[in-house]
Amino acid sequence: MEHHSRKIKSIQNQLADAGLLQLPIPEESEHDSHYKLCERIRQLIEQSNGILPFDKYMQAALYEPGLGYYVSATRKFGEQGDFITAPEVSSVFGQCLAIQCEEIFSEFKQNNQTFDLLEIGPGNGKLALDLMTALDKLDCLPEHYYFLETSPDLQQRQKQLVENEFPDCLSRFHWLSHLPEHFSGVIVANELLDAMPVKRFHFEKQKLMEWGVCFQNGGFQYKLMDVDPELSSFVHEIESSIQAKMSGEHATSTYSSEINLWLKPWMKSIAGCLDRGVLLLIDYGYTATEYYHEQRNDGTLICNYRHHAHDNPFILVGLQDISAFVDFSAVAAHATGFGLNIAGYCPQAHFLIQTGLDEIAQEKLSKEPEGYLKMAQEIKHLTLPGEMGERFKVIGFSKNLVNKLRGFEKFDQTHRL
Repeated sequence: MEHHSRKIKSIQNQLADAGLLQLPIPEESEHDSHYKLCERIRQLIEQSNGILPFDKYMQAALYEPGLGYYVSATRKFGEQGDFITAPEVSSVFGQCLAIQCEEIFSEFKQNNQTFDLLEIGPGNGKLALDLMTALDKLDCLPEHYYFLETSPDLQQRQKQLVENEFPDCLSRFHWLSHLPEHFSGVIVANELLDAMPVKRFHFEKQKLMEWGVCFQNGGFQYKLMDVDPELSSFVHEIESSIQAKMSGEHATSTYSSEINLWLKPWMKSIAGCLDRGVLLLIDYGYTATEYYHEQRNDGTLICNYRHHAHDNPFILVGLQDISAFVDFSAVAAHATGFGLNIAGYCPQAHFLIQTGLDEIAQEKLSKEPEGYLKMAQEIKHLTLPGEMGERFKVIGFSKNLVNKLRGFEKFDQTHRL
C-alpha cells in the first residue's frame, strides 16, 4: 500500500512539474507497466550514450513489446479511452466508406475477378463491423477481410467482435502479421500514419539540429543533438522553404517540426504488395506548405490522455497516445514515386458527402425518426470544420484501375499537394 502511494505521488509530481494537474491519475493496475516502460527507455538512453533520438523514444513509448501504448491492454478508443475515432462517432462513416469500396469492387466484378479488403491498424474493429455490415447489404462482400494488427490485446478484441457479429462468415476474416505479397482490392488505414514515430528537427540561428531525449532530474526531457544524416537529407528538401520563412525579422527565430521517416519504406511496401486496387488513407494533417508554416514553429506533436490533449510526451509514458499530424504532400510524393496514382485528396467532410452521407442519413432517419438529434450531433462531429470535417483528410491512390473514385468526383484538392 505504501509502495502504491509512492507511485501515485511520483505521478502527481510529474503532472505538477508539467503543469498538467488537470489530467486524471492512472488506475493502480497501470502503474507497474508505466514504470517498467520508463526503466526500459532509460536503458535505451544509456545504450545510446545518454541521448536517444526522439523517434526511438516515441517508438518505445508506443510499441515496446508488452509495454508500449499501442500493444498494451489499456483502453484507447471511445468514451472510456483516450480519444474517439470516426467509426466510434457514427456508423455512417463506415457506411460511406463502404459505398466507395462497392464502387471499386464493381470494376473487379465486371472482369469476374475476386477482391479483398485489408485494414491496417484496425483498432477495436468498429470500422470493420460497419464496413462488412454495409457491404453485406450492398451484396458486395469481399472474399477476405484482412486485419493487419500488431497489438495482441486489440487482435483479441477484434476476434471477439467478429465472432459475435459475423458468426456465419468467420472464414472471411483473417489476421496478418505482415503485408501479403500480392493483394487485389481495397486497403484502408484510418488514423494510422499519425501514430508512426517521427524525427523532430530544430533550427536555431539557421543551424540544423535534432531533438533527442535524455533522462535528467528524475524525468525524460528534450536535449539537442547532432542531426542524423538521413534526417538531414530529408530536411534539406524543405530547408530552403523554412529558411526563407525565417529570413529578415525571423532570422534569429527558433523553429522545430517533425518528419516521418517511416513513411517512405511503408509506402514502398504498400505499393509493392498492391497488384490492383485502391489505397485509402484517412488522417489529420496538412499539405507541406501548411505543415511547415512559419507560425507553426513548434511542430504538430500532440498527446492524448482520457480525452485531454496536451504537448508533453514525457509524462504517463505508455499510458498516453503520442502522435504527429500527417504531411500529405510527402505521402503523395512517396506513393507516386513507387508507382501508385493519386486518385484524389480532400477534407473528410467532402469525401463523406460525395459518398452518400446525406442519403444514408435520410434513410436512417426515415426508419428511426426519434434519433434525429443524435444523428445530427454525429454528422456535425464528422463534418464541421471545427470538428473532424476539415482537420481530417482523405487521400486515395490507385493501381491498375480505370474508373475514377466517387469520393473525389466533385471536390478534389490534389492540386494543393
